Amino acid sequence: MQGRIKELINRGGEKISPEHVEDVLMSYPGVDQVAVFGIPDPLYGERVRAIIVRARGSDLEVADLTSYCQHYLAPFEVPEGVTFADQLPLTAKGSLDRTKLSDYLLTGERSSG
Repeated sequence: MQGRIKELINRGGEKISPEHVEDVLMSYPGVDQVAVFGIPDPLYGERVRAIIVRARGSDLEVADLTSYCQHYLAPFEVPEGVTFADQLPLTAKGSLDRTKLSDYLLTGERSSG
């Protein structure tokens, strides 16, 4: 399993590596950047969400990504929500700022499924 323990998503006892889900999503044509993280859920503990930055000129849709993920990920790993954004939150060093992802979801949301 990849990723730091604190970044793992715990969905109903299943431990999910955000980096693994990100790798699958990044392999889909039309995806420029991706961030995967858990959001609180009263039933499962956490649910998997993704923020996607489309490649320039891409008309990528949520249904395309969901179908693709269902072929390459376990059912519990497939993001239950996808948000398209113009950019991802970054640290001063230019890496993904995972601590700001849930806040960014509320302020940077473009469309979701």
